[in-house]
Amino acid sequence: MEIVLRTFCENDIDFALQQTAREGWDTTPTFFGTCLEHDPEGCFIAEQKGKRVGMVTTTRYTESAWIGNLIVVPESRSQGIGAMILNHAMEYLAEEGVRTIRLEADPPGIKLYRRVGFRDEFEAPRFRALLANFDLSNGSMSPSVQSLPAKDFDTITSLDKEFFGDDRSKLLRHMYDSSQGAFRFVEGGLVQGYLFLQLSTSGVRIGPLIARNGAIARTLLLRGLREASVAEVVVALPAMNEGAMALFKSLGFERSPSSFRMVHGSHACVGNPQGIFAIGNGATG
Repeated sequence: MEIVLRTFCENDIDFALQQTAREGWDTTPTFFGTCLEHDPEGCFIAEQKGKRVGMVTTTRYTESAWIGNLIVVPESRSQGIGAMILNHAMEYLAEEGVRTIRLEADPPGIKLYRRVGFRDEFEAPRFRALLANFDLSNGSMSPSVQSLPAKDFDTITSLDKEFFGDDRSKLLRHMYDSSQGAFRFVEGGLVQGYLFLQLSTSGVRIGPLIARNGAIARTLLLRGLREASVAEVVVALPAMNEGAMALFKSLGFERSPSSFRMVHGSHACVGNPQGIFAIGNGATG
């Protein structure tokens, strides 16, 4: 078995979308475009006899990195290709000086990740809801919530780093540019929370949603839902944030299968999950 690993390019996006659709993931062409713009040398395709058989993406921040979208086509599984792609991505990040790697693992991949040294951090449940089920007539137009203008983008970056644990402002800028809506909560002249709306294959994804407390998160969320003219809303969040769990359940979101946050290397850039009410994307954190 000869496997050739090369960098992922724009022409591979359709292949990647076919794989994520098969897995039931709500990934869009825009998201893969963001991955390639952010880390053009860190995303990889595996080929066997000239045929694409697998892929992976990496996303480097200032002190840590994420691995995502590790998929092998069904007919090529059980040949060790997944482990080969994963090790290649990890070696690339090590060569770039990264000492802390995180990922969101679906249950079928957990054994592989543990085998190469990833350790469990926490469960990351997912939720879905139909927008038509929400009553947004009250509480969704607080004066503290403002649309986030491009010229004020930098006002959210220090808050995000405090709770995410690393500087991901470059990625957030890409996400902002393609977002369906971006809002910040301002109180006492200070930004106390922010929310992005991102396209998903079935509607919109909530996240990131960063807030200093549950009341701020709820206010931002209601405003975001009011602005989202789509059929379905999806979200993922840290299970240890009990306030976030309660918030989405109280609004009628239905829980779907969880992923699991895992870490490899030094346990750095932990941040504070108590302020993370929605994860940006499982592939990038």
